Amino acid sequence: MSETTIVKEKDSKLESLLDNYQEKLEERSDQFVKCVNCLHILTHEDTAISVAGNHRHVKTNPYGNTFEFRCYSEALGCAVEGPDESAHSWFPGCVWQYIYCEACNQHLGWYFHGADSFYGIRSDTIHVD
Repeated sequence: MSETTIVKEKDSKLESLLDNYQEKLEERSDQFVKCVNCLHILTHEDTAISVAGNHRHVKTNPYGNTFEFRCYSEALGCAVEGPDESAHSWFPGCVWQYIYCEACNQHLGWYFHGADSFYGIRSDTIHVD
């Protein structure tokens, strides 16, 4: 088998895999979690998880700001930034970092890790469709 034939077969297989992946995404498209500012896909509703008994939490920081956020096991459309912070963590055993939309840089919430790892995405920053 020539090198050209092998490359064409690999390209064909890759194209088939990509088509299959796109079809699966389209089947699930009504469940994407998107940035409300720019509609960048952050995660999928299938990654929603319960942390400390709830998917949704309402917490107040030391400055008196109250946030409602939802917990997700994955959020590939989010950028995690900043040092690990242990002060004022709402979840014992977890440190946190800020998360931002990879596309528009809007602050979305926090990435918690330690005993558990999850994304806390503020409800007012997302659109589920």
